[in-house]
Amino acid sequence: MTQNPVTRRVSEEARRRQLLLGAVGFAASHALAHGASAQQRSGIRLIGFLDAGERPAWWAAFKRGMADLGYVEGKNIRYEARFAHSDFGRLPALAEEIVRLNPDAIVTAATEATQAARRATERIPIVTGSGSDHVSRGFAKSLARPGGNITGLTSQNPDLVGKRIELLRELLPDMTRLGVLWQSDSQGSSISFKELENRTQTVGMTIVNVGVRKRAEIADALATAALEHANAVYVIGSPLTYDERDQIASFARKDRLPAIGTSADFAMSGLLISYGVDFLDLYGRAAGYVDKILKGAKPGDLPIEQPTKFELALNKETARMLALKVSSSILLRADRVIG
Repeated sequence: MTQNPVTRRVSEEARRRQLLLGAVGFAASHALAHGASAQQRSGIRLIGFLDAGERPAWWAAFKRGMADLGYVEGKNIRYEARFAHSDFGRLPALAEEIVRLNPDAIVTAATEATQAARRATERIPIVTGSGSDHVSRGFAKSLARPGGNITGLTSQNPDLVGKRIELLRELLPDMTRLGVLWQSDSQGSSISFKELENRTQTVGMTIVNVGVRKRAEIADALATAALEHANAVYVIGSPLTYDERDQIASFARKDRLPAIGTSADFAMSGLLISYGVDFLDLYGRAAGYVDKILKGAKPGDLPIEQPTKFELALNKETARMLALKVSSSILLRADRVIG
């Protein structure tokens, strides 16, 4: 059957549109494939950072670890960082941003960041530099053989809670009431708080619970601890309490509250004492995991490691301000003495 001229013109235009659309689609898919592989072809690998807070010193330690393994920023490695500044609600979008960049691996700081990264990808390897409870959170089948796309290090060590209580009782033998400042919407902090509750019950101490979710609540929380006659304050490390450690130390001093933190940075900021994991060591070790993954190792085959290096730090200036006598035993054991 012969088509009339009008029908033939419409048919030819439809074919041209179809060919044009096909060419555009091919070009777009080619561009995506080109972009995804360009960094590998150029020899520069991409590593994403996802932090529930903002801990630049930790990431600097990671970069030093990578440099020690032969990775030179701008030459064979580059980094893209996303910080949530203690606002956990931002993490899903930040994780999606990193995943769209198609990195070779994502390194996370805090349980909430790991959870967001896991929800965003089951393909890209995820290395945890810190965080807690990897198995019960479903991040790993076991510490020895994680399976899946997550491996790295955990900062969880239940024994540290008992050691911190012992340190406070050594400094304050008559202590019966302990204020606990913690980020109440943090999964990792919730685990620590429960462990602390269990430990204090066994030694007959009462907890004054002053949980917070925002920076603006910290001053009132510490004032409440003082009004309720807490003898000291235990500050549970989290993205919020870490980011606001200077403010916490300032208000604790104002309310004349001896306070213990969970890493040396808290004592450096002005808290009386701290005992905990050396996070710079953890993030330096995380570089080794990334190196193995870049060389072909599967994250699910790499055992999750626990912390091995711990620090006791004492702020002598704060002790003098509180008129506290520090035993020679603590001074001799301290890895850092400030002031």
